[in-house]
This record gives sequence, C-alpha cells and structure tokens, in this order.
Amino acid sequence: DAENQDESIQNAINEVVKSYEEGKKIYFHCAGGSNRTGTVAIGTLLALGEVDTIAEAEEKAKAARAKINVKPEMKASLQRLFPEA
Repeated sequence: DAENQDESIQNAINEVVKSYEEGKKIYFHCAGGSNRTGTVAIGTLLALGEVDTIAEAEEKAKAARAKINVKPEMKASLQRLFPEA
C-alpha cells in the first residue's frame, strides 16, 4: 500500500500484456486479490485498449471479480500511468 508504486505497477501490466499478446492464458493472483490485483487488471484493460477510462476499466474488472477494491494511492498511480484515461 505504499504510495508511488508506478514502476512496479507498470512492470506488472507490461508482463501481463506481453503474455496476452503471446497467446498465453493469464491468471491473476495475490494474497488479498482486491487492491493490487485490481490495479493490474485495470491497467491491463487500459493498455490493451479494451476501455477508455479508469472508471470503465474498474467496472469491467469488478464484473469479473466483485471483490476488487482499488485503494486511492493505487488509483493515483494508474492516473499517472494513463493520464489520458
């Protein structure tokens, strides 16, 4: 939950996108499965162009996993990584 995890989040998104583009199956997992998992899922949807906004990506991610609850500092990182969203 530390602030400014931009690089770590970007690296995780990049790995998921790379694996997706290579045709691999993607599974998300973490201890809580709500904050960081949701952050990476939202960023991945944005990076793949599946959605246009962070809010739209969050809604789509929550439709797949209702438990997602991205904390404000993670949303701030997403806003820095995807300023147009």
